[in-house]
Amino acid sequence: MAAAACHDGEGVVIRSLTFDGVGQVSESDLRLALSTTASGKLPWAAKTYFSRQDFDEDLRRIESFYQSHGFPDARVASYRAHYNADKTALDLTLRIEEGAPLTIESVHFVGFAPLPAEHLQDLETRSPLVIGAPRDQEKVQVLRGAALDELRDHGFPKATVTLDEQPGTAPRTVVVTLTAVPGPFATFGDVEMSGLSSVGPDVVKRQLAYAPGQPFRLSSVQRSQRQLYALELFQFVNVEVGDIVPVTDGAGATTHHVTTKVTVVEAPHRQTTVGVGYGSEDHARIDVKMTHVNFLGGARVGSAEGKFSSLERGVRLSFNEPALGHGLSAGLNGQSWYASTPAYTLRTTGGRLGLLKTLSAGTVAGNPRARGSASITFVREYESYEVSPAAIADLDFRPTLIALGLNPSTGEGRGTTSAVAFDVQRNTVANLLDARSGMLASAHVEVASPLAGGDFSYREASGELRGYLPVGSTVVLAARLRAGSIGSSGDPAVTVPFFKRYFLGGATGLRGWGRFEVAPLTEAGLPIGGFSMLESSGELRWTPGGGAIGLVGFLDTGNVWTKSWRLYPNDLRSDVGIGLRYNTLVGAIRVDLAYQLTPDDQLVIKGSEAGQYRRFRFHFSIGQAF
Repeated sequence: MAAAACHDGEGVVIRSLTFDGVGQVSESDLRLALSTTASGKLPWAAKTYFSRQDFDEDLRRIESFYQSHGFPDARVASYRAHYNADKTALDLTLRIEEGAPLTIESVHFVGFAPLPAEHLQDLETRSPLVIGAPRDQEKVQVLRGAALDELRDHGFPKATVTLDEQPGTAPRTVVVTLTAVPGPFATFGDVEMSGLSSVGPDVVKRQLAYAPGQPFRLSSVQRSQRQLYALELFQFVNVEVGDIVPVTDGAGATTHHVTTKVTVVEAPHRQTTVGVGYGSEDHARIDVKMTHVNFLGGARVGSAEGKFSSLERGVRLSFNEPALGHGLSAGLNGQSWYASTPAYTLRTTGGRLGLLKTLSAGTVAGNPRARGSASITFVREYESYEVSPAAIADLDFRPTLIALGLNPSTGEGRGTTSAVAFDVQRNTVANLLDARSGMLASAHVEVASPLAGGDFSYREASGELRGYLPVGSTVVLAARLRAGSIGSSGDPAVTVPFFKRYFLGGATGLRGWGRFEVAPLTEAGLPIGGFSMLESSGELRWTPGGGAIGLVGFLDTGNVWTKSWRLYPNDLRSDVGIGLRYNTLVGAIRVDLAYQLTPDDQLVIKGSEAGQYRRFRFHFSIGQAF
């Protein structure tokens, strides 16, 4: 191997590490396999130092990496080390000869007859091994694991799958054969439990996704463990598959049962969380929540929450009954809450009773966290509200206040909302705090009527769709689309309360504008809200090296219109911007700078005059925009 001199040196910084000749494998994956790495480019980034021992081992790792990815003849042909003048830093360049690959000629499945034909066909279709592609050892093992899981999900808990590779009919080709030994077909048998003290065994049983006598499914065992964790009653949960027990009945027929053992360690049932934060919109905030996750036993949950910020403050009590049967749970909450917006302030006192039905909690598209739900909620709340002081001071706006049923002198209104709301949701996103893949879809319908004893009458329908697509290991494409409309059989300006109107703009959507700045305007240029809205956002999220710091580029579009049940996609406001993210355990610290592409020269903000708009907006918050 031809090489320049390259020795350990005290504090010799690796400024760069480059490769020549890498074309058949992922260079980013190759870098992850090595101990020798380049220092970060940013001023505060950590520095890495050269180690001859690590470097020599990395030369061997490179060859092993290529061999496992189907290139048995790959080698590091040479390397070059270029030092700076005082030899305190160096640039490394490695030249690699990849050689010809060993390719897949065919893949065979032997002994998989017990599987349903369509499932075996799906397994073959989902195979990561592509005919004619290099034989990647990681993909071979992924296929073996998928085949084993498929058998264990169809009643064969002790199945085994072996791999065999033989030379193909053409040079540098290989035939991969997976051979299954299913073992006996088994059903679920007895369930043993240990570690329970204050939690009853009935709570554990109703979270199990299987019952004695049902065919064994590995996915049911895994889902049971997740559902037990979701109760927040336990700090440790393990559902273990035991031995297969043969049972012979009176007729001499033998069946097989597999026992399972559930081991738990109970967590403290009383929990108190305190959140303190700051955002460019709500400024300083504090949130205190006390929760009892086994309130009155049976995994019932009771909680009390208090919050104080410039935008929201109040107290909320809630109670959840998780087991009404048939996948139903019930929730009851009462609140006294104050909310302040640029367009109005709102005081709410009352409660809600909801019924939730879990539609599914299984694996969808390979995502074990996919879940769906549907709920119905009965609302009974008393609201008092008043429009912004700027709107009250606008004498030309007083006829509108009267038309809205508000006091023309104070801009106040009040009334009782009696409504029924329906919600449906489908979620395949594993972590909503830092979504990297999957989709979330939701729909909401709400109907309020004086027939239920309320003062308002309206019908509202809205929906939202979010999608997240990973591109490589460091980039995520994120998109969101939401729309909604509200109206009534009468004049919505009178029958729909002012606080139900739509406004857009702010840190989580249409970031080129401030909060509640995108809406139909009064003649004086003040946002008054509308009855239909459409909004979309797209983000490219890049996290260099998979670290804590990320960069975001985004485009937001949307608008609000006066008419009910009318959307105008050709009449949209738009902005573009960049952002910085710092990922923490509680979510990303977010800084965004947005620029209006389509400014509204009639908008008046904080005493400015029409036409004196600013096109840039700065937002600081915690958590992704969506």
